Amino acid sequence: MKTNKFRRSFALAASACVLTGVLATGASASTVTADYSVGANAYTRIDASSQGRMSVLAAQFKMETTAGESFLAYCLDLAHHIADGVAYKVTTLADGWFSDTAVKDIDRLFTSHYASLGSDNTRNAGFQLALWEIVEESSGNSYDLSSGAFSVTSRAAAQGQSFLDNLGSATGGYKLTFLDSDTNQSLVSADFSTNVAPVPVPAGLPLLLTGLGGIALIRRKRSKA
Repeated sequence: MKTNKFRRSFALAASACVLTGVLATGASASTVTADYSVGANAYTRIDASSQGRMSVLAAQFKMETTAGESFLAYCLDLAHHIADGVAYKVTTLADGWFSDTAVKDIDRLFTSHYASLGSDNTRNAGFQLALWEIVEESSGNSYDLSSGAFSVTSRAAAQGQSFLDNLGSATGGYKLTFLDSDTNQSLVSADFSTNVAPVPVPAGLPLLLTGLGGIALIRRKRSKA
């Protein structure tokens, strides 16, 4: 089983959002530059044991590329800002960054609940919180947004917990695309489709957060058991 550990040194508790893994095995990437927008009432309070309390954007993000193509996305990295004009590396490869259980559960979450979200802010915020919980919670712990390594003070917490309590067993409902930025927020999308040429990426190359960006330095340490 693959596991991941995070060592974060936070410089400021400011608005941020997060990154999620990709649940496919492709080994190619393309590049796209995009801006973002988000609905009203998107801020919520979270409390994570490694970061402390902060306000974050918990929402569905509408992204628009410089070519005028739009797609919806979510994030799972508590250490980096989302921003306009970011050049993303687009891939379906996220080898080794999350445990096998987390990868499967992210797939289950999208398969079970993504179609029901629509434009409802509370449901989308709850979905984002559920993604954070899956990625942040310690291996072996149950998913509980009220306690553990990651907890939430938010009106959307009950909705997020409902999603987690009803993951279902089905997987493969969507082709999840990972949009990686070295310096800003990285994203996952279930409906990304742009006409960009593929760029070869060596198999096994982790295309996740690297370096210094946003509000924090994040170092990700992997181990296999």
